Amino acid sequence: MSQRVLTEIWASATEASIRSAASAANALGGGIVHIPGGNITLTSPLTVYSGVYYKGVAPALQFTSDVPDSTFSWLSGTKLSGDGTFRAFEANNTNQGSPASPFTTNAISNFGIENMALDNFTDAIRIGAVNNIGLQFSKLRNLFITNCSGWGIFLANFMHCDIQRIWTKLCQNGQYYAASVASATLMPGNSYMHTLFNIIPSDGRDNRLCRGIVFDANTSTSILNELRLARIQNNSFSRTKLSVAATFTNGSTSIGVPDGTKFAVGMPVAFTAAANGFSASQIYCVLSVAGNVITLGNSRTSAAISSTGTTGLTLESWGFPCVEIVSAGASAHVQNLSANGVDIEGASSAGLYVENAATIDIEVSEVPGSKHADICLRSTTYSRFRSCGQAVTDIDGTSSTATEFVGTRSTQIQRSGRGLYYDNVNSLPTLSIRGNSTVVGGDIHMRSGSSLAYFNTAMGQHQAQRDSTVTLGANQYGDVIFNGATGQTFTLPTITTDATLSTTNIGVEFTIFNVSANSLTVATDGTQLFNNVAAKTSLTVATQTWLEVKACKTAGGTLFWTARAGSLS
Repeated sequence: MSQRVLTEIWASATEASIRSAASAANALGGGIVHIPGGNITLTSPLTVYSGVYYKGVAPALQFTSDVPDSTFSWLSGTKLSGDGTFRAFEANNTNQGSPASPFTTNAISNFGIENMALDNFTDAIRIGAVNNIGLQFSKLRNLFITNCSGWGIFLANFMHCDIQRIWTKLCQNGQYYAASVASATLMPGNSYMHTLFNIIPSDGRDNRLCRGIVFDANTSTSILNELRLARIQNNSFSRTKLSVAATFTNGSTSIGVPDGTKFAVGMPVAFTAAANGFSASQIYCVLSVAGNVITLGNSRTSAAISSTGTTGLTLESWGFPCVEIVSAGASAHVQNLSANGVDIEGASSAGLYVENAATIDIEVSEVPGSKHADICLRSTTYSRFRSCGQAVTDIDGTSSTATEFVGTRSTQIQRSGRGLYYDNVNSLPTLSIRGNSTVVGGDIHMRSGSSLAYFNTAMGQHQAQRDSTVTLGANQYGDVIFNGATGQTFTLPTITTDATLSTTNIGVEFTIFNVSANSLTVATDGTQLFNNVAAKTSLTVATQTWLEVKACKTAGGTLFWTARAGSLS
């Protein structure tokens, strides 16, 4: 049986040669275009063909400082350079009013770019758009993207792709991965991504307005589905805090600011004090900017908030999040996303901002040094967030009851979310069961040097109703109510020693209430005693009385039941 050998074509270090080689590979049904090292100038985008793989010589880079995740400069290897007026690679990048049928007809399949630097373009790579299919079964690997006036990389409606080692720096915006079509047509995603890295520009521009790494379901019913991520990092060390005086009109959503160009739609902000219906330190999102007037909402997709007063407030922002997982509205979602090693460093009002997401699992490995919140959750359900670093969290009511936070928490803004965490502010191991707790210490926390479990929530006692003779067991622990028509006998279980903790029942307690008109006998197994009194193996619980018994052990190892009684009348 014959086997097809993938065509390999070697281009020279010129734009014309690369184009010729790609065209030839396409004519042969696909192949690898090998691009030599050197700085090669382009005058227009290279053609994106299904089945054609552009492969350069891996760039050699030089960090610009001794910090291992600082900015870098190109030394050698393949570099494609533009003049800042066009994209290096583009395909299917025009928004469509409605999707094609079938939607995948024009997909770019088995395309690839590997081992090159891309410098001075509008977007380095832009494939896919609203209602327009993008990449499938494709690879983007080992790419170093600089000096883009738009996005370093912009992919919409991609699926079954392998995306690894994408670095973006000195780009107005870093990396954007989106579903841009109704979920009834397609739920894009199903891809693996490893080592996505972006550095917010530090060249003097207002870099608070620069976005980092974004995952977006960006039409009203889009679903970006099934992404597996590892080692996602955004650095924004060069940002400074914006701090301005905000003015209000009672009953109006309009908020006056000195310079509206300092704000952008979707940007997170926070007030330093509470007034006019706004809370201190809580994250709000800019919903609109018109001149020097902005409106704010509790999230990017919520209604604008009307002021309840006219008190002037200080409004602050460190800029866009390092990592965003967002959507266009309540019916759009990023879902089934897992990410290990999400590194959000530098300065950001919300280091990780998540809205309208579901069933996602994220481990935050490092949190920003300057921020209002490290993890900000809005309308996010059935998800888990972990942080070993001391995370400031801002979790809204919808997110709190169905989302878990695990790890170490410093400041809690709004609600706790469900989970077991260490409250570093109050030095308390804490368990939140309800998730919507606004109380310090969650539902259960440890006091007195972690030797006392303290309950902020009332604890109910298990109840069982038994009216006939029975040997009490695990499903009757707690309160047992007797209202039998005749006298009966309850036999207690045999106390098992704590030599094996998983099987012992020392400490189990029954409180037996006799609310019947008949007496009740409570007996041990015949070998164990009540209150360690010789021959005391049964007790009578008269009508309208109660008996409390607990399984205990003496220092010498004797197993017995403590017992005490009282009247119900």
